[in-house]
Amino acid sequence: MVLVLLCSLTACTTKTEESTENANESGSGTVTEETENQENSEETEGVADITEGDYEIKIVSTDDPESAYQTFLDAVSFIENDSDWEVFIDGYRINSDQRAERYACLVEGAAEEDWDSMSYYERFLYQETYLEFAWGIYVERYDYYFGSIENFKEAIADSVVSAIKSVENQEEAAQVLNAYLDLASWQYSYIQEYGAPYNFINNRSYYEEVGGSGEEESEEAVPETSEADGFTIAQLSNDSCEIVGCILGYSEAIDSLIVPDTINGLTVIGIGSGAFVNNIAKEITLPDTVEYISEKAFYMCDMETLNLGSGLKKIEESGILSCNELTSLTFPDGMESMGACSFSGAGALVEVYIPASVTDIGQDSSGKAVITYPASCPNVVIVTPSGSLAEEVALENKLTVQNP
Repeated sequence: MVLVLLCSLTACTTKTEESTENANESGSGTVTEETENQENSEETEGVADITEGDYEIKIVSTDDPESAYQTFLDAVSFIENDSDWEVFIDGYRINSDQRAERYACLVEGAAEEDWDSMSYYERFLYQETYLEFAWGIYVERYDYYFGSIENFKEAIADSVVSAIKSVENQEEAAQVLNAYLDLASWQYSYIQEYGAPYNFINNRSYYEEVGGSGEEESEEAVPETSEADGFTIAQLSNDSCEIVGCILGYSEAIDSLIVPDTINGLTVIGIGSGAFVNNIAKEITLPDTVEYISEKAFYMCDMETLNLGSGLKKIEESGILSCNELTSLTFPDGMESMGACSFSGAGALVEVYIPASVTDIGQDSSGKAVITYPASCPNVVIVTPSGSLAEEVALENKLTVQNP
């Protein structure tokens, strides 16, 4: 598995060795200036490609999980104590409550406290080699996560690839990226064959961890979905649904995208995880019927404005993530719960209104409630009534606060 147009580290090393041998044969005893320039050119060319173009997930052999995982560890273990990877690894401290719950659900005999005691590097290993894949099966959204390679990339791989590419040391990033893509391809292939992922760390399958054989779950693995009006929905009950995908605002730029309150006769009450990944609409409007926004529902979108309906009660952790054009947010009066860092990675965000009705704000791994981190939204001002929970938490988070 290789990144498109990215030369492998092995190939670059081989070229370097050949150049050194040629220089020695010429009697110099050291690499010539010309050879050094050639090596630097080759290295720069290979590294530059990591920030360009698409990447590849493909079907591979899944005969030897132990070897596949060991190869991955050999390639990435250095990041645990490498200063260039501190920010990347530190990312696994957020969403801790949610990830701890998933860990306890998806690993036999595990407890949330076990997750809290892990290092951030250990969390990275568990999250990106097993938990992220297993969650798609656990919540019975096989089609959304694994229905196609493109679905898999959008729902799981894109965010990891983006985070790896952001590491300053691009040579190391190339090594980690290739290792991750190899393992992701392995898991995708295994899921296509067996219907669920493999837990490399415990050396056992998903169904050995959570129970069942996969046969009885197979009919439920793909939830009932349908498409209408440019949206993909998952039916939640006889009269309600959530948005799980959208084809509007991708192939053609649009100024305004309005989510209807009913689709196929079903009331839209939620925005599912990944529903608007990479959407390029400049303005998105949700109906008053929407009660919740799931994790990464709005991820790497180009929207400048997000109009939230009056019925919104909850936004999960990272519900709005890396939407760098977004300038303001107004959470409606009556909203009750916000996950930790429910909005983050928004450099243009200057104002967020949070009502006094919010009585629950999620915590990070240290047990500290977090609205967002100042470094993630450096220009934001939290507008909230005096004496509100949001005011208290925002001040603890060292965010600028303004009372209306």
